[in-house]
Amino acid sequence: MAYTSKLKGILRPVPQMELSEPCSQAEALMFRYPDAGCIAVVDRVGRPAGIIVYNRFFHLLTASRNMGYLLRQPVQNMMSAPSLVADLHAEPEEVLQHAENRHKILRRDPVLVMEGERIAGALQISDLELLQPAPAPARDREQAAGLSR
Repeated sequence: MAYTSKLKGILRPVPQMELSEPCSQAEALMFRYPDAGCIAVVDRVGRPAGIIVYNRFFHLLTASRNMGYLLRQPVQNMMSAPSLVADLHAEPEEVLQHAENRHKILRRDPVLVMEGERIAGALQISDLELLQPAPAPARDREQAAGLSR
């Protein structure tokens, strides 16, 4: 029986662009792929070099007094290093744990997922959280701890 990834079911397609492309291209990709949450910025051979997170990118653009100038800049000037890259066959709990261990500003950032040498997609933290088992009701926790009568 072939091993199937638990992550594959919640993986979102992620647009990709090269380091030297203008930020205006990133803005266009965001409107074309609104559910992705990020853009993977890749080097010449397609390896992840950085990430553009939609909400942070739009915040920078709208806070700027010179949006036109920023949109002409290469995307490498606006990207951040990918804060988490996971393998497609990783356990969702493990990926979520690594995501929660990131700096608090980056904890909700999407996770790039690799299948071998290629980017398979991106994971939203909220999607990973949905895979977690629901916490037991308080009464069950008390019984397990020996607190109830």
